[in-house]
Amino acid sequence: IYGAAGQMTLLATFAGLVALADRWFPGGPRYDRALVTCSAIFAFINLAAAITTDGMPLAIRNLNELLVVLFANIAILSCVVRGVRVEGRALIPDAAVVMLIPAISISDLIGSLQISPLSLNIAPLGILALAVLLLLGIVRRARMLSRRLEHANALLDARIASKEAELEATAALLRQREAEAAVQGERSRIMRDLHDGLGSQLMSIMLSARVGIAEPAVVAEGLQSVIDEMRLMVDSMDSVGESLSAALATFKARVQPRIETTGIAFDWQEDPAIATLSDFGPRDVLQIFRVLQEAVTNALKHAECSRIAVNAVVSDGRLVLQIEDDGKGITTRGQAGRGLTNMRLRAASVQGEVMVEPGTNGTGTRITLTLPLRLAQAAE
Repeated sequence: IYGAAGQMTLLATFAGLVALADRWFPGGPRYDRALVTCSAIFAFINLAAAITTDGMPLAIRNLNELLVVLFANIAILSCVVRGVRVEGRALIPDAAVVMLIPAISISDLIGSLQISPLSLNIAPLGILALAVLLLLGIVRRARMLSRRLEHANALLDARIASKEAELEATAALLRQREAEAAVQGERSRIMRDLHDGLGSQLMSIMLSARVGIAEPAVVAEGLQSVIDEMRLMVDSMDSVGESLSAALATFKARVQPRIETTGIAFDWQEDPAIATLSDFGPRDVLQIFRVLQEAVTNALKHAECSRIAVNAVVSDGRLVLQIEDDGKGITTRGQAGRGLTNMRLRAASVQGEVMVEPGTNGTGTRITLTLPLRLAQAAE
């Protein structure tokens, strides 16, 4: 019974090794049916020997062990050859470890024929081979998972790159649409200004000329207003991308010759902090220009002054523009003329306000335009 138990241990060990090798290398399993058949035959022989009086004879025992080891090693070697043919170098470490099983088992078999039964020392061999195979399985599974993770990362990177390209293309399209909308809005603004401003003034001059009531001085004044309006529109468009200080300098260059040709002194004071302000949009610059132009025109036409001063400062988070003359001042109180009404409306359109009051020492008129600096931030 003891000998039969050893033989069954030998059979179970090599049957397990064959089954592992058959499933470990690609292309399998192929030997399940032959493994079951051979294992059943050898198991029957071992069990039959266990119930005999003298047990299995030595020659039959040696032959039994020899056949088990040879058949098992042939199956294991065929599994190794099959796997190396399929995957090549990737399975060389696995094949090298598995080849230890035939080498050690055949060596033990040769020694056992004359020294001791192979069944007495085959268990450590099986346990060692099984442990090595399990470790190789863990390494191989980790390597396979690493490859899958790298492949998944590559796919993810490709998808991210594709989405980034799509987002960039969408952003570029949106920027193009915004630019087109801005251009269209600017065209609409220019058309409204031409129709409401220049168009109405020219129509008024033309109707006066048709009915014969147009005096040369009135026509000249009207044409001068039209020219001033055109210059304001051009200056406001030229100021795009410039600082507010540069836009004010353009306005100064326009009005200073007109003021000085009338013999009126002109004084311009500007706070250096204005040069650091963010850009104003062309629509905002145009409204600022119109308020300043209206104030200067009123001083030239009605103030009978000898001096006009413009002061631009930054105070308490606001831009303050003051136009002051030393003329006769405003004679009407509580009533706003058309020019003052227009100035207040234009200032309100850019979130500003206009205040009209007597000038320094109670003489003349001072017009103050106040604008919040957040207007510049919104334009930016």
